[in-house]
Amino acid sequence: MSCVQQLSEPLECHWDEVPALDANSMGVYEVGPQYILPHIPLSSDELKRFQNMTHAGRRHEFVRGRAMLRMIIARELLCEPNQVKIEVDGRGRLTLPDFPEYAVSLSHFKGRMAVGFGPMSHLGIDVLEIPFAPNGSLARRMMSSKEYASWLLLGADRFVRLYHFFAIKEALIKAVGGTVWQMKQYHLYLDSDQIMMDWPLDTGFDGGAYMGLTHRTVLALAVSDCSRLIQRVVLTSPD
Repeated sequence: MSCVQQLSEPLECHWDEVPALDANSMGVYEVGPQYILPHIPLSSDELKRFQNMTHAGRRHEFVRGRAMLRMIIARELLCEPNQVKIEVDGRGRLTLPDFPEYAVSLSHFKGRMAVGFGPMSHLGIDVLEIPFAPNGSLARRMMSSKEYASWLLLGADRFVRLYHFFAIKEALIKAVGGTVWQMKQYHLYLDSDQIMMDWPLDTGFDGGAYMGLTHRTVLALAVSDCSRLIQRVVLTSPD
């Protein structure tokens, strides 16, 4: 069992001003649309995924995400972006075969992109926007019956909490691997307005989670070791 800690308030800054972050003063930093990504070639597997996408917006988002991911990793590991090899393991997690001691995660939502990177075994990140017309049916799909009953008692702000819970669960799924259909095994609840979480012991995850808010954007981060250096948490502005 663990509590979800709050990220510090997001800050506006340019890419070259983004500092390293540690777990005790973790921030979320904005990279504006004025930052132009150079051409970085995709791997053969990434190219196949790209070619199977039919929506132009998703194609653009995919290429932009992979390019930005490589640039962040290359900056930290002092190599060239086109030297960063990215693969997907059997549980659906992004991996760096040439740098196995590092974990990385990427999330897209409506033009926003979040990237997390650091020296640890598990890392997951998720970004979303709380809609003005929340979808209550989402609760049934992601919550156990016990969670759902507790959620119904939260009152008027339960729909905002629903998206907080969803982002945290999505980050946990990305950290340990799996699909959104496994969200029900990660139990979240409120204790004195603090989000608490519990998960199965067989996941191999023994870490914690962070959540940050700005306007209607929610950013969640799950890490296997909260005491380790989180080298980058970058949140882009919408296009």
